Amino acid sequence: MKNRLAFVTALFLLLALLLPSTIRAAGPVITLVQPTPPPAQFIGGMLNRVSISAISTESSITSAEFQLWFGDPAGTHPALRIFAQSPITPGIAKAGATARPDTTAIPAGLPTSAVVSTVVFGTVTAVNATTGEWQIGTPPVFVYERQDGTTAVQGAPTVGSEVRVRAMRTLAPGPILARTITMLGAGMLPAPAPMVERSFLFNGTIQSVQVGMQSAGVKLGGTVWNIGGVPFRIDDANFPAVIDPGIGPGAGLNSLVTVQFTPQLPVTSNTNIALEVFSPQVSSAVSGVLHPDPVISTKPAPMNLPAGSWQQLVIEGIVSAANPNGEWAIGNPPVFVYQSAATIIQGAPMVGTEVRVNATRTLAPGPIVAREIVRLSPTPRIPVPATVSGTFFFNGIVETMGIATWTVGGANFVVNDPNMPAVLQSGLDVGSAVTVEYKFIGPPGPEAALWVAMQRLNVTTGLWTATVTLPVSGVRTGFLFLRATDAQQLVAAVVVPAILSVPPVDSGGGVVTVASTPVVITGLTANAELNVDASGKATFERRLTTSDGKATLRIAQGTRLQTKDGKLLTKLTAAPLAGPPPSPPPNSSVVLAQDFGPDGATFDPPLTVAMTYDPKLPTGAIESKLSLAYWDGANWTRLNSTVDTATRTVTAQISHFTVVGILAELPAPPPTPTPAPTPTPTPTPTPTPAPAPTPTPTPTPVPTPTPTPVAPPETSPPSPPEIGVVVIAAPPITAPPAAMPSPTVVVVIPLPTPVPTPAPAATPIPVPTPAPAIESPTPELTAAPTSAPTPEPAPATDSGLIIGISGTAILLIGLVILYRRRPRNGR
Repeated sequence: MKNRLAFVTALFLLLALLLPSTIRAAGPVITLVQPTPPPAQFIGGMLNRVSISAISTESSITSAEFQLWFGDPAGTHPALRIFAQSPITPGIAKAGATARPDTTAIPAGLPTSAVVSTVVFGTVTAVNATTGEWQIGTPPVFVYERQDGTTAVQGAPTVGSEVRVRAMRTLAPGPILARTITMLGAGMLPAPAPMVERSFLFNGTIQSVQVGMQSAGVKLGGTVWNIGGVPFRIDDANFPAVIDPGIGPGAGLNSLVTVQFTPQLPVTSNTNIALEVFSPQVSSAVSGVLHPDPVISTKPAPMNLPAGSWQQLVIEGIVSAANPNGEWAIGNPPVFVYQSAATIIQGAPMVGTEVRVNATRTLAPGPIVAREIVRLSPTPRIPVPATVSGTFFFNGIVETMGIATWTVGGANFVVNDPNMPAVLQSGLDVGSAVTVEYKFIGPPGPEAALWVAMQRLNVTTGLWTATVTLPVSGVRTGFLFLRATDAQQLVAAVVVPAILSVPPVDSGGGVVTVASTPVVITGLTANAELNVDASGKATFERRLTTSDGKATLRIAQGTRLQTKDGKLLTKLTAAPLAGPPPSPPPNSSVVLAQDFGPDGATFDPPLTVAMTYDPKLPTGAIESKLSLAYWDGANWTRLNSTVDTATRTVTAQISHFTVVGILAELPAPPPTPTPAPTPTPTPTPTPTPAPAPTPTPTPTPVPTPTPTPVAPPETSPPSPPEIGVVVIAAPPITAPPAAMPSPTVVVVIPLPTPVPTPAPAATPIPVPTPAPAIESPTPELTAAPTSAPTPEPAPATDSGLIIGISGTAILLIGLVILYRRRPRNGR
């Protein structure tokens, strides 16, 4: 019984180990239905449909996706290096008219003012000191010293010396003129074919910068600098340009630069980096497998590999399953590899042990066939995902051996990649039969963020479809990536070459022309190339940002761009103001200003302009009341604006180009007060609380001295004295209205009988400023004010009484005068 139980347990364990290898599916199969390949044709500015048939024989398709990738616009060249401008005139050969021209074919489409930069490595086979002619290698490459004597010969090379020559030539067939000839090795060395590396030099001014566009499902090129009217790609994924410090948008545009570049290659061309080149050729045949129903590896091979290549895979991981038919599952999820009759197994690997598998597979979908399975560790471990790395092999005959590239069997292989320099077997020469191990570094593959889901139209036929509208950006080549996933999470992917074209129009008579014109931008960066059709309308929405990042323009698709004269607009510019902005309106300040050009350019519908301001605003400015305004040459005109205080941007619509700025409202300054005249204070007389001015006292009238009576003749009897009454009118007081007029003062003066003395005339007194009463050292007559505005008539008085009182007063005054005039102490 125990033996039977042990046998059943062992059987179940064996089934458990074999189960992962028997439950598997072939995975999805994808066929492109529309557009019909090859290649897939797409038209810019139009609705394009992508349809596929995705089926799986052992499961159902759960999803299908696509994405498009297109390269740079036609005529764009990859920049290798950009540096401060230097002379690139090749000059004249020392040998003069006898110099042999270099007839190497130069690619078409290069800037006419470019020159060929040439580097030659090889052995000197002949030298003519008189003509300055050097022959390098066999068959020889002829290089010449310059007539102006600027060629530098370093190290005294002679025949048999290995040298490096840096030289230039014109695009038209002309002699290779050396700048430097440097000896690398001495002695009588063999002289195989020299290695020649060619690139191109071009001088120009940085005029604009454009970045690639990326959105769901679509990726268009990369960053391109327009230098002297020629586009140069600077961020190639494999060979980005080396840019010297102080050059580029960060340092300002309009820099004079020299560009070293290579000609633009079709996006479908090979970029194969050689890892090793060796003489013994390895068989490209992939052995048949022992398993009757192997799992087919559906991972797509890169496109445009040299025909006849095969793939070498290295798989490392834990064996999760194995069966007697030679099927091995490595890792979890499993990678299936298969034994052939020639497979070598080392170390007795088994389930749970770690192994390394060296395997091969054909480029067409097929099984992974193990050449060797090696156990790395004996200790059983839990399966984890396996690591898979791969390279490619190719057999051929060496046709050319350049410093940078070898041509083998019609395929080009880079041998001096700085990251993966090739191991070159010594003794190889043109005509050698070799095997090349290489990595394919082609155009970038699909990006995870760009996949767009397709819709299922028919379950039976597995038809899936999607639509995409692409910008009109010139003719470009690229790839259409397709992906399908089934219910068992098996994924299949297909890559199809694609071409993006501009919409053709019939210009009459059946002649089809391209209706797209690029707009050159200066001082702005665009998210993709800006083009207009024959009527001046933008073919696709674009967003442009100024070099300082302070302003952004959004041009909607279909916007008509015209000059102020109504002509087709082919350029846009932007720059900060060179000086202070025009004077703002009263109670406002210009926060930021940009000069957009060409001046007067019009846009229908208007552009959307967004400008960013600094958090520090002028004192008193209200952030929510900021607005955009444009300068019309005489005044600022405010635009209907929206302020986003979170992002510190002000947005508005503008229909033409001029100086545009952000205006801030400032509080109006308080009015300057007009000084009021200081009133003359009216002092209040004391002790009377009421403000009654007291007139300046009237001078005390000096009475006419009483004449000394003269005795009459004895014959005349004395006459009694007569009393005369003199009425003196007090001068009128014209003080403030509160002052009352003075009453009439009556003075009684005795008059001598014989000679009557007239009363003195009253002297006019100036109107005084009211002042308190001043005590006089001498008795004076002061008129007491009354409340009546005019004096009332004096009532009738007994004349005798009056005469008596007056006489008494005169007597008292006289006594006082006599008393004061009396001499004192005998003086």
